[in-house]
Amino acid sequence: MSEAYTRRKFLKSGALVAAAMIAPAKSALAVEKRREVITVTGAVDAMALHNTLTHEHILVDFIGAENINPPRWNREQVIERILPYLEDAKSAGCQTFVDCTPNYLGRDV
Repeated sequence: MSEAYTRRKFLKSGALVAAAMIAPAKSALAVEKRREVITVTGAVDAMALHNTLTHEHILVDFIGAENINPPRWNREQVIERILPYLEDAKSAGCQTFVDCTPNYLGRDV
């Protein structure tokens, strides 16, 4: 890695702190808007999410974007297979699950 510029050097340089100090103050309205998360069921107050798994995948199909379609898998079998893992996560304290599966890998909201 180049000695001239690395992420670690940047962070140590305090550039982020300096940038935050000179950034314009945000209005109360802007701060409130930032606390809202848009979900598949609508807007949710970010504080209501609690313990969150932020980058998960229920199903991933690597066949390729041109061949992806829901009939390739049985939805009931997928649910039956993954449900115990989701229940374990919930019993361990997870209250929110963010599925980041893109459409070309089998997203099925």
